[in-house]
Amino acid sequence: MIPAELTNCFTHGARARGEQYVAEGRIRLAPTGPLRLGGVARGSSSWLVMLDASADNCLQMSCNCPFARDRGFCKHLWGALRLADQQGLLKPLIKAADGVFVDSSGDDDMWAEAGGPGALAALEELRLRDVAHVDESAGAPPAEPPSTGPVPSWRRLIETVKQNAQYEPPLPPDTKWPNDQRLIYLADVAASSSAQGLVIELATEKRDRDGTWALPKLFRSGIESWMAIPDPVDREIGEMLRGSRRVTEWARTASMTGFLLMPGAFDTVLRLMSETGRLRIRRDPRERPVEPAHWEAGPEWQIRYRVERGRDARSLTLLAELERAGETMPLDRPDFIHRAGFLVCGETIARVHLNGPFALVVELRAHGPITLSESELPAVIGALSDLPGAPRLELQNGLAVHEVSLPPVPVLTLTRFGDGWRRDQLFAALAFVYGGMTLSESRPGLTVFDSRNNRIIRRDRGAEREARRLLTKLGIRLERDWRTGGTILTVSISTTVVSGSSPPTLGSVSRRFSP
Repeated sequence: MIPAELTNCFTHGARARGEQYVAEGRIRLAPTGPLRLGGVARGSSSWLVMLDASADNCLQMSCNCPFARDRGFCKHLWGALRLADQQGLLKPLIKAADGVFVDSSGDDDMWAEAGGPGALAALEELRLRDVAHVDESAGAPPAEPPSTGPVPSWRRLIETVKQNAQYEPPLPPDTKWPNDQRLIYLADVAASSSAQGLVIELATEKRDRDGTWALPKLFRSGIESWMAIPDPVDREIGEMLRGSRRVTEWARTASMTGFLLMPGAFDTVLRLMSETGRLRIRRDPRERPVEPAHWEAGPEWQIRYRVERGRDARSLTLLAELERAGETMPLDRPDFIHRAGFLVCGETIARVHLNGPFALVVELRAHGPITLSESELPAVIGALSDLPGAPRLELQNGLAVHEVSLPPVPVLTLTRFGDGWRRDQLFAALAFVYGGMTLSESRPGLTVFDSRNNRIIRRDRGAEREARRLLTKLGIRLERDWRTGGTILTVSISTTVVSGSSPPTLGSVSRRFSP
């Protein structure tokens, strides 16, 4: 019996054509030494094949046909393996190979060492007998003498096609979609929790005799079956899904499972799934949902953070809730909120803007609102302001901390580089002063907490961008910092930004300017 790992070395087409060679008696084998078989495969020409397990604890296979020399594991070798198996000659070779199989086609050393001149001579004699062989039992007529006239162009064309077509993959099977089945799209919440987006699985439902649909089963057929589905919308969705990423991007496979949808594709792919009426939400891997789900387009939900007085006048509550077009929803009502910016509530999928770090959303959903005293409020706001992507807090009137909006004053600090090879350039650091607080241009967030004055300062990002644009007009450019991997602003010494300064003695100088 041919082991599965050896079988998998051959393509389906090579195995099919090799089986045909065996069935038609077009392969002849003969032992050429201990644990060594030689043979001839008769096709358009006679090709020599060899199976050798006499050395190196492996089965070396070789054929001198053009396909084997280029790609290996040809139909002639498969036919030889099948014939050797039928004749009981393969088992000792497989045992000696110890699970290692090598195609050595095109290796001249293999043929030179395969049993010496005597073995090669025996193979050549076998080949010559095969060329001269005429199957009398089949009543084959004697070979016609070669024609001396010119070969017709159509024959040359067909011979060329015949030679090249043997390397083509087999045609896909003629597959039809069953009339009593329909395709189901499963939005897998459990799998999405550890993925970068929404995981979509395929399933099918079968119509029972009473006209009802049975519980969905995961789709495990091939792509040919999927593309044979009669509904053009399903075929369109299929083309889109097959162009999306898999859950495991490193696995380059034609698997029909685990398609990954990012929110940018929701208005196209997810919308089409929803419109079919066959979108389902699966919250557990064992669940077989039947309730239709839908994609909710339109304005996205916003997570709002606010601080208000609690029932006790001396305590405060920091809470978050979802808001959209005047509609509100508690933060813990959705079944699932994803960091990529979508939520699942009941049988509805919709977009959501986090307006803060996702980790904060997770904690507030798990533990509920935060209770604190008014004296702790400045410390809490200061700590939240230092978070990456700090949330904006809406403060109730009458609290000790309040929010203000102030115009920024741009400040440019120029410093000479310490590198000698950049002595003709300066490092430019852009910052903004908000009511006495200096913020670096690269600092993230829309707000900053002014602890000296117990206030939250809202940044004017539009004015900051305008200041940055003005700098580019003055000749200051953005460059990559090879030391940190970040970016820096650089300016040549001849720039007019530092007019009035003497470049040779310049250490550091700050200039305020108006955009």
